Amino acid sequence: MTDYRDFVARYEGAWKRRDQDFLFDDLWDPDGVLIHPTAGGPVRGREALRAFRRRTRELVPDLNWRLDSWAARGELLFVEWTCSATVGG
Repeated sequence: MTDYRDFVARYEGAWKRRDQDFLFDDLWDPDGVLIHPTAGGPVRGREALRAFRRRTRELVPDLNWRLDSWAARGELLFVEWTCSATVGG
């Protein structure tokens, strides 16, 4: 469980920083896949994740992320969060 706590703390810390790409690189498996409803399909690998994050920051520059809770069992980690931003003015 300690590894999960460390990961969640690092993940939360990466979101709190605005220059976070290098922090996410350290957390993201090179072959990792992000499934996100706004991505238009799977986001595969670190470079694609960086591009997705860049586009997101351009569209919603005041995006705020807040950790709500997390749970782990075996090799599965679930992280629940809330995002808020100004959309369309």
